[in-house]
Amino acid sequence: MMIIDCHLDSLVFYYNKGLNFFNEIDPEAQTSWRSLKEADVVPFLAIYIEEKFKPDGAWERFIQIYNFYQNYLNSLFNQEKTSLYLSVEGGEVIDNLLRIEHLKQLGVASLTLTWNYKNLIADGVLENNPQGLTTFGRKVVRKLNEKKILIDAAHLAEPGFWDLIDLSEKPFIVSHANCRSLCDHPRNLTDRQIKALAAKGGVIGISFVPDFISAEFPTLEKLVAHFIHVAEIAGVNVLAIGSDFDGMEKRAEGVEDCSKYENLKEALLRAGFLPGEVEKIFYQNIDRVLKEVLY
Repeated sequence: MMIIDCHLDSLVFYYNKGLNFFNEIDPEAQTSWRSLKEADVVPFLAIYIEEKFKPDGAWERFIQIYNFYQNYLNSLFNQEKTSLYLSVEGGEVIDNLLRIEHLKQLGVASLTLTWNYKNLIADGVLENNPQGLTTFGRKVVRKLNEKKILIDAAHLAEPGFWDLIDLSEKPFIVSHANCRSLCDHPRNLTDRQIKALAAKGGVIGISFVPDFISAEFPTLEKLVAHFIHVAEIAGVNVLAIGSDFDGMEKRAEGVEDCSKYENLKEALLRAGFLPGEVEKIFYQNIDRVLKEVLY
């Protein structure tokens, strides 16, 4: 079964070790390009902009990492069957609207509006008394819609999320987050947010980050509980996978690396999801959103 994983940090993980993700294997990583292909995974590979490069060096950092992988990305973009989607995690790369056109030209499919903190677009989830989209942020959303770049609301504070629900003409995603009602972490979504995202036609990529799964003893079974909860309150069509592999310090039991997607599939089936519903979760739901937004 094909898998579309909405968020992996592998490009930057390998880059920071002086390794090329596409032709080297780091035994400490949760993924390699070879292992993803063997598992039939089409990943969203994020270029994450670390805090030390914000705000003034964000665009330069993005270009630095992009250029390192450029030949490989161009080759993969030119294949008939899409092998990956490139995303940027950190709206700090957008200091003017022309940057959005540049991102489109470079093949970027998705942009995360914020990380955890404030930028020119909006506030992140760790800001005190967060506000919504700024005036500039509203222009960014409209431009992303116009240029057919998928908007990712992971890390976006709740007021900005509701602004996005009202403003965006296209569905958007929350690429890696779980349910606040099961695990009270600021990166997780409330039931009300999940229902609104479903009504918008978007998806939430359920994450394998232990802190998003459970404050105590995160396991595969507790991860599956998040899928069950979303399905019960908002339906299966809003569910997707957003592992965040290579972007976490700890690992949850049963989904430690990309060899364990099959564990999740089997656990979902045991929990009562039908085979067709698992296919929706693993790739059909996000594929629907991509077809609506990118093409």
